[in-house]
Amino acid sequence: MKTSNVIKIIASIMTVLLYTQGSSAQIARVDSIRQISRSLYQSVEQISIMPNGTPSSIRGTLARNTDVSDLTQAKKFLRHSKSLFRISDTYDDFTMKKVTKDDLGMTHAKLQQIYKGVPVFGSELILHSNAVNTIKAVNGRFTPDLSLDVTASISSENALNIALIDLGPAEYRWLNPEQEKIIKEVYHDPNRT
Repeated sequence: MKTSNVIKIIASIMTVLLYTQGSSAQIARVDSIRQISRSLYQSVEQISIMPNGTPSSIRGTLARNTDVSDLTQAKKFLRHSKSLFRISDTYDDFTMKKVTKDDLGMTHAKLQQIYKGVPVFGSELILHSNAVNTIKAVNGRFTPDLSLDVTASISSENALNIALIDLGPAEYRWLNPEQEKIIKEVYHDPNRT
């Protein structure tokens, strides 16, 4: 038997064991998420759920006639999906980070989660649509239920000093005149550092 087949079998057994050992509350939450996704989208072929109770991946026919490269349309789709991801109408928003098209005609739009105007580190959702603007998948990470004060409590200068002390002695690009020159040339900005 091939090693890859053995690994797949072991992974399947572990998944079954972990699922059956989960609490009834976790099982109910998973069932609820699957139910919500089926009510929101035309068809759901596959869904993976993160420990925080939000999907890490959904595949199927999720929306038609939606240009994911258009921020307004992408946000409209995510607002439609707010009950699944637990998106707050009041505090959560998104900004477009990157849009790419592949050789198969698929468009991939990466959206950054914004909470009270501040980007949430590591929280991005990627929308994938085919050539006829049908969203076929969403994957990534969304951080739900945030309740934070985003007002800075220290200045940027103090934050930099704390970071430099924590990192210890090192050579930083902004201290190297040659590196600074390259940055300014690459970005065509004499003030860039």
